Order: sequence, then structure tokens, then C-alpha cells
Amino acid sequence: MAEQGARLTTLGKIISVLLILGLVGVGVYVVARRSLGPGGKLGEPGSAEAPQSEAPDATGVTTVKEYKYVPADRLPPVKGVSQYKWNANEKVLRFSYNVWAGWLPVIAANHGTKPNAESVFSKKYGFKVEMVLMDDPVAARDAFAAGEVHTLWGTVDMMVLFAPELTRDSRTAPRISQQIDWSNGGDGIVVRGGIHSVSDLRKKTVTLAQNSPSEYYLTSLLLSAGLRPADITTKYTATAFEAAAAFVADKKVDACVSWAPDIYKIPDRVAGTRVLSSTADANKLIADVYAFRADFVRDHPDVVEGLVA
Repeated sequence: MAEQGARLTTLGKIISVLLILGLVGVGVYVVARRSLGPGGKLGEPGSAEAPQSEAPDATGVTTVKEYKYVPADRLPPVKGVSQYKWNANEKVLRFSYNVWAGWLPVIAANHGTKPNAESVFSKKYGFKVEMVLMDDPVAARDAFAAGEVHTLWGTVDMMVLFAPELTRDSRTAPRISQQIDWSNGGDGIVVRGGIHSVSDLRKKTVTLAQNSPSEYYLTSLLLSAGLRPADITTKYTATAFEAAAAFVADKKVDACVSWAPDIYKIPDRVAGTRVLSSTADANKLIADVYAFRADFVRDHPDVVEGLVA
């Protein structure tokens, strides 16, 4: 790759800085909320009732305002499988990731999201990394199977969901190479008044993103409380942020499973709501990881080792 192509453009630097600042912001918010309760007072997250002024809609409360309920469905089949793309001269690893603070160390080590000569991976291990933002997990899975990216982001429970389709072809069998973090306050359940424990969710309506860490998190808590998923009414959305927006807008919904910062902003702005549980107290439940394709691990063990190191 030419030197000009290897270095970040001015626009690329700006985008990288904005993305990194956004990820840092989410991380700072989560850490701050672990020590500051609603209203900025010291205490456990969600331990006090929210202020008595209710936001009229999701604007300014949740990350997104629009939401749509979707029918319960299984994961769609992989669209197609192909050989991964690799240029032996350029040696650019395409690393998929989502908007999550846990990926910040990889972005920092790479000196941004674009392939560049200043990257730790370039200087020490002889390959470059292109960070490919893919927030849709199914789209990321399909790009992984098609050979468009070499890694697949996810949580351990998501990898279990993806494995049956990906292992149909030995080339795309996922090989989890590294755990990035534990979700420690980044995921949680927000509820309305009258719900004081997971057991109180019986016969209540909960909105969440299906086939996601949110579903795994909620199911784990229900089973621990002696409940089954069938004991609640579930309304699915496409994303966790949409679930938060639905909870704010639809008063028939009793609880939502979503992500920071929404799970902390809602109790601050919507009267009578609180955080029932978060991964700050269930902090060994959701592990963020990434996986390589099996054929890439076989062909380029040095690249895999360099990225993990």
C-alpha cells in the first residue's frame, strides 16, 4: 500500500477522534453512574425513585426516538459463504466492531480506525488493521461468512447463537481469540413503579432486542428467580436502544432491557422508573469477545497472535 494510502486523511482523523470521544463518553457515563445514584447523589444505581418530572417523549432521554416492534423470529440463515479476501503485499486485517467502549483499546493501539503506519500492529507485527463499524450483528455475521471481514464481534452468548450457521462450512467456523471485557454496568433493566425484584416481572410486559445479549441477560435473571420466559409478555425491537425508546413512549410496557447511557438517563427523566438490575451487579454474565474465521487462523497464525498480543 502506498504511504499516502496508509496514513489517515484529515477527515479520517476527525471521524476517528469523534468516534473515540463518543466511546470514552459512554465509558465515563457508566463509571460515573456506578458511584452516583439518580439526581447525582451517592448510592447504588437505581436505588432511589426518579425525579417527579416526566419527559413528554423519548427526545433527549434515549439514544434514538423512533422504534418499531418486530415479530418474534429466529436468526436468518447466512446469506452466503466465500473465501476471505487477503492481499499478501498490503496485509490489512479487516476487524469488525460495534459502538461499544470495550473496543477503545484496539482503536487506540491502531491509532484510529484506518490502516496506518503508526499502528502498534504495523510497527511490531508487520500488518495493518482496518476497523469496520458494523452495529447490526446479523450483517456482521454475514460479512464474516462472505469473507469481507476477518473477525466477528459479539458476546459469548451471541457466538453460541451464530455457531450453528457458521459451522456449516468449516472455513467460517468461529474461533474466539480474545475476551475484550465484561459488561460492568453497560447493560440493564429499567422498570416502572411496583416492580421491586425480578420475581415481580411475572405477567409484566418487557421490551428488548431479540437474539441479543439483552435476551440472554433477561433470561438468565428470570431463571435465577424461578421464572420462565413464558411467564412474561415480550415485545421485541430491532435494537436495544429502540427498546429503551419504546419503554419511554409506550406506557403499556412495564420494563425494558437496554444499554448505557439510556438505562441511566431514563430514571433521571421519567417519573416512577428505576434500574432494577444492571451488569454492575451481574458483572460476570456478558463477556465481549471477537472471533476469527477458522481458515484465517490456519493460514495466518502470526496475524492472530499479533492482534491478541
